[in-house]
Amino acid sequence: MTLILAEKDVSRVIKPDDMSFMAEVIQLMDDAYKEMGRGRVGLHQRVTVQYPMGSGYYEGRFLRFLPSIIPALGGAAVRVYSGHREGKENLDEKRPDFIHGNETLLFYDYNHQMKLAAIINDRSVHEVRTGAPTGLATQYLAKRDASRVGLFGTGRQAGGQLRAVCAVRDIRTVSVFSPTKAHREGFAGRFTEELGIPVRPVGDPKDAVEGSDIVICSTNAGKPVFKGEWVQNGTHINSLSRGEIDRRTVQMCLPIVAAWTEQVLDDTPAREPYSSMIRDGSLTKNDMVELADVVSGKVVARDNDKRVTMFQSAGFGLWDSIIARAIYDKAIRAGAGIELDLSGL
Repeated sequence: MTLILAEKDVSRVIKPDDMSFMAEVIQLMDDAYKEMGRGRVGLHQRVTVQYPMGSGYYEGRFLRFLPSIIPALGGAAVRVYSGHREGKENLDEKRPDFIHGNETLLFYDYNHQMKLAAIINDRSVHEVRTGAPTGLATQYLAKRDASRVGLFGTGRQAGGQLRAVCAVRDIRTVSVFSPTKAHREGFAGRFTEELGIPVRPVGDPKDAVEGSDIVICSTNAGKPVFKGEWVQNGTHINSLSRGEIDRRTVQMCLPIVAAWTEQVLDDTPAREPYSSMIRDGSLTKNDMVELADVVSGKVVARDNDKRVTMFQSAGFGLWDSIIARAIYDKAIRAGAGIELDLSGL
């Protein structure tokens, strides 16, 4: 039997602002990344299929597939999702707006002949899946007494990134920047209430960097959102999206800790500024280390409190086996969803 979990089923048993669930997923990430560091997971880069070929991500339509197998978690998963561009032009990027399509998570039971255990729509908790790796990286890379956060971005993913950081550090204050005043003020009010700490909207991006122990970037800007010269000694930086970080910041943070180096350096489309820095020789593959090696103790990325560190996030299938496992287990305990015998269809 295969468990079918619609978004309403997932929403019934898990809330994205449930900090205990975030902590649970961060621990699963820790376990899985240790397995990755020991070479005991099956991985493949995110596969992107585009139309028009070579430009569908920016101008047309695309499909993505993110697979992994994690024997120690007893599971495997494939995420499949679509997207397209249409409608009015984005005035900054001169391209059609991005519209996220359908998203499906297929979860397989590793211990029972890799049978399809569940089909899941996890959009309602997707920010937990994307935030938890940032929380894990922050746990290993930020100073132990880090308490001040600067945040760029006010979308759904930005909220997940902030929750994940708050799950691993005793955060006392947050400064949030968005170029849109209503967005930063709305986000600040909502998360001040949710987290029980002061979240302050700032109209100058410099104010989100200076004085911050941790800087989080979770934007769709496609270009650097702050200047490296603003970063103080000891800061830890988390970057989620392409192009948010400038070259100076990259070079002051070497080695960069990557979610998975292969995904960051060979992404589709290319992930800047790394792609152009590799091409011009100002960065080499040896300037990037695996989060898996940090977590498993092979690499020490922070050896003093003055070092500036950075985690470059990039989604890949490992995360999807983890979130699928967590959702499936909670749904089974709660009796959520419906079971179907797909072999009989």
